[in-house]
Amino acid sequence: MKKLLSVFISLVLLFTSLAIASSFTNADEGKYKFNGMDLLVLKKCIFGSGELSAEQRVLYDLNNDGKHNGMDLLLMKKIILGIDVNPEQIATTITNGQSEATTITNEPTESTTVTNEPTETTTVSKEPTNGLLYTLNEDKKSYSVSKGTAGNQKQIVIASEYNGLPVTEIGDSAFEECTDTLRIIIPDSIKKTGKSAFAYCNDTLIFFEGTSIPDTNISFMHYTWIMTWDFSVKAIIVPDEALSAYRTEWNEHKTKIYAYSHIVDDIFIIENKTLVMYVAKNETVIVPDTVEHIGISAFEFHFQLKSVTLPGNLKSIGNYAFLYCFNLTDINLPDGLINIKNNAFAMCTSLADVILPDSLTELGGSAFYDTNIKSIVIPDGIKEIKGNTFYYCKKLESVTLPKNLEIIDQYAFGSCTALKSIILPDTLLEIKRMAFYNTDIKEIEIPKNVMNIEPQSFRESDSLENISVKKENKTYRSEGNCIIRISDNTLIIGIDTSIIPKGIKHIDECAFYARKKIKTVIIPQGVETIGDNAFSNCSSLETVIMYEGVKEIGRWSFQVNPSLKSIIIPKSVEKIGIMSFYDVGDNYKIFYGGKDINEWKSIDIGASGNTKFINSSPYYYSAIKPGASGNYWRYDDNGIMPVIWN
Repeated sequence: MKKLLSVFISLVLLFTSLAIASSFTNADEGKYKFNGMDLLVLKKCIFGSGELSAEQRVLYDLNNDGKHNGMDLLLMKKIILGIDVNPEQIATTITNGQSEATTITNEPTESTTVTNEPTETTTVSKEPTNGLLYTLNEDKKSYSVSKGTAGNQKQIVIASEYNGLPVTEIGDSAFEECTDTLRIIIPDSIKKTGKSAFAYCNDTLIFFEGTSIPDTNISFMHYTWIMTWDFSVKAIIVPDEALSAYRTEWNEHKTKIYAYSHIVDDIFIIENKTLVMYVAKNETVIVPDTVEHIGISAFEFHFQLKSVTLPGNLKSIGNYAFLYCFNLTDINLPDGLINIKNNAFAMCTSLADVILPDSLTELGGSAFYDTNIKSIVIPDGIKEIKGNTFYYCKKLESVTLPKNLEIIDQYAFGSCTALKSIILPDTLLEIKRMAFYNTDIKEIEIPKNVMNIEPQSFRESDSLENISVKKENKTYRSEGNCIIRISDNTLIIGIDTSIIPKGIKHIDECAFYARKKIKTVIIPQGVETIGDNAFSNCSSLETVIMYEGVKEIGRWSFQVNPSLKSIIIPKSVEKIGIMSFYDVGDNYKIFYGGKDINEWKSIDIGASGNTKFINSSPYYYSAIKPGASGNYWRYDDNGIMPVIWN
């Protein structure tokens, strides 16, 4: 009796639904459902009104015997039209074929509280997901999942059975379009997963319920535009007792495989006190107190993240931990934190306020690359500011360096365009290439213990007006706003206000590179070599005067100087490197210290990039007015500037 009453209620609901469906048009398809079935499609099934697509026929499991999910459609039609049938037939029709795989609803029930973003209150439904496409395998004894849901549901649960048969395989590329899905739960019945089955599911956690390991064919990989295979999913979660076996069998993915017990608060993956992954999309996060390490890329690409509270016993923050968290504005770095690794906060472009704890002993390269910080005090435990640590921090105005600092690496403060001053500690030993590239620093003093200053350390810091070296320094000295290496009298760094002093033998590579305000360069007698790129990209440079003694002009040494008007090449020059006078305009004049074309042609001039220079007609030096006509020049009364003989 109870069974018949249940059947009666179901029929009333079904008849009511179909009565409503009688007025539907094709435009209403997908809008109204009964027990997970589209009423318009069900109407078509029973009354034959309208064609069904191939996908609909598979989805509704229609076959040639006129049945749908085990229900006789002709009998259903008789019931609806009032044709005489007995109650037992009705009961059989309504209940037949209703297995775990075919009583799925599209709508969340009371036990399903899954939200778009997993939170601490998330309850994961284990009900199989409606809308998956199941295909009968060749053995006729099992099914494969051949297509995921087009709706990109946040969670997908694969049925273990379909139409009374086990679901044993996941087809090639089955879920590659489910790019917004956060979880895919795979039952123990699955024995094989196809090629690229989960391609491009970059935010998806794959849960395996079984301890037996499926046969895979690069299921978790996709082919990239650079023609390599790349890991596709966020992580693979397996039963605890099977973790070791999975990591051994899928060794190439082992760093992405975790156990169910590693899932904490439903939003973290934590293993051995390391937070290896954050798997939600909340704006505010409180990291559990058990965490001592933030792992590599744990919060990477979480664009929505705004605030993070780190635990008091945190010891390290790994490489790329918060990379590209563009909206992160608030984070505490607790006392006891020992190291911040490379790129930890790189590209956190909204991060403005950072307080580094005194416990810190390591600050990784690019750690705060392109952040919005305005002021930073670096703890005394830091001995090296690594490459790019504060690169492109365009609002950084104030820096307090540690008392024990020894090395400032490449681009450490590069493109900190608001940085106007900095005091270098006496413990400093090395300043690497481009360390202060493109800053607004106006004055710098090199400390007494610095033993190595690499070329271009202050390149394109155009506001630099004064540069000096402490007198106690035994490696370098300063004169004429130039820094000079004492051991070989090499000028290594010059600025816009420099005057090259006498006694210099060499001008180092890039010594005056891109000094945009220089108009005249006077290279005094005694200089023997001019290094590669020494005066390149000096956009305002008009006049170059070299006195006798220069033997070699390096590669690219005066290239890209479009304002150049005149240059004196002394007779002592033996070699001019390739591209030395490339792109220097068309209106410059060459004043050669030799007397004729034969001496000019004796110079070894690199052909590449110097074609115009080689084909130019230089003026030849003559101390007295020449008797013959031709291109000749002399020094002015001050012995500095060239004057053409009339």
